Amino acid sequence: MAIPLNNPAADNSPIYWWGELCTALGDDCHLLTRYFENVDDLHYDGERLIGCVVMFDGVEVGSALGVTSLQALQGASLEAYEALLD
Repeated sequence: MAIPLNNPAADNSPIYWWGELCTALGDDCHLLTRYFENVDDLHYDGERLIGCVVMFDGVEVGSALGVTSLQALQGASLEAYEALLD
């Protein structure tokens, strides 16, 4: 069950990807968790980076860094989607 990455509804929409991931997991969606953490590394323009980790049943399945939590969530959700469903 793959979602085309050129889906126009998905462009710059981390909530879309989190929702698609949860929907695809169906009854197992309650095993999906995410958390955010501040990262000591700085972005090239001096902004602090935020990390997002997505876990499924206690196992890390996706992670990403972003300047915003939404940016990090999008990357981590896509990585988790690929790990769990592709």
